[in-house]
Amino acid sequence: MMANTFKALFLGVLSTVFWTCAVSAATAPGGKPAAIDFKREILPILSENCFACHGPDEGQRKAKLRFDRHEEALKPAKSGDYAVVPGDVKKSKLVERIATKDSDEIMPPTKTGKQLTASQIELLTRWIAQGAPWQEHWAYVQPKKPVVPVIKDKRWPKNEVDNFIGAKLDKEKLKPGSEATKTTLIRRASLDVTGLPPTPQEIDA
Repeated sequence: MMANTFKALFLGVLSTVFWTCAVSAATAPGGKPAAIDFKREILPILSENCFACHGPDEGQRKAKLRFDRHEEALKPAKSGDYAVVPGDVKKSKLVERIATKDSDEIMPPTKTGKQLTASQIELLTRWIAQGAPWQEHWAYVQPKKPVVPVIKDKRWPKNEVDNFIGAKLDKEKLKPGSEATKTTLIRRASLDVTGLPPTPQEIDA
């Protein structure tokens, strides 16, 4: 009885220490936490390590918990616990389960052969601390026409795409190269189709 109580207390302290350190670890200049990009940083982690048991396949889903849909990820699991509580790391069971050293409790389960890295655990923890912001897959998001940037050399662009290229050049303090001749453009197009010619060394080989 005492052993189980001590184990629970130890895991609780360990989890508290971990999430406190993790949340304060990654900060932007000025001490402000760096914003998490869900699609670039969080979704790949969930997809690779969680979707097999907590994804779209109802037949394989465990604990009635899924992470492929935002509203589902915020619902209580079969146990009644909440895996993700936006802005509250302590109440988010996900943080406790991915940070624990208990092989029977850790997620992903040891038997899956998957193991989160320290940086992945830190990202998930910081994501929840920031309110667990979510972004739908691009295929489900209605496209919106972006604002065409204004660039210094207004004579250079021939279409709106050039404005975006020119804005990047302005930011990097670079100037566009001279316009290619028709001969050069034809040569580039042909090389795109046929590939680069072999070098003398490749021919001899």
